[in-house]
Amino acid sequence: MVESQIYFRYFKIIILLWVLLLLAGCTTDKVLTVSEVWEQADALEGTTILARGRMRLFTSPYQGLTGCVQGGGNALVGIAALYDEDAEDPHYSEEPLNNILIAESDLRCVGNTCGMTCVPFDPKGGMIFELMGTLRVEREGGLKNVLLEDIQLEKSFRIIEEKREPIPTGKFEYLFP
Repeated sequence: MVESQIYFRYFKIIILLWVLLLLAGCTTDKVLTVSEVWEQADALEGTTILARGRMRLFTSPYQGLTGCVQGGGNALVGIAALYDEDAEDPHYSEEPLNNILIAESDLRCVGNTCGMTCVPFDPKGGMIFELMGTLRVEREGGLKNVLLEDIQLEKSFRIIEEKREPIPTGKFEYLFP
């Protein structure tokens, strides 16, 4: 009789631990591609995910071919996004490509037509990143934007020669020709 009570107690503890693990499922360490995030975006809304993709950095307003002008010209803001690793360069794509925008509160890039400074990490164009953050889905006029915010750099990586490396942090400057 005593032995069955001990087994029953262990059984309850195991069930409780299993339920707690299920409830803790708001965070996943499974690496998701940009396409997988888009397919599951509504279900993943508000959860912490680990997304992998090729980083691209754009400027707004687009500086075009003007290059650096005396005095620095217009103020620019950098907008970073992850794209599927095998996707064509979005600069040359005829169709819009699915991407995950990086929240401006997590990566701030500002400058002018001569250069730009980004903090707290270097969104080096074309480099592959695995970023952990909270997924947000925004809808505006029939368009859907998928956004990663509250990025946890200590749990994120850049991929160099197929190896995960910590993401260096600091102030990174770009000069435009």
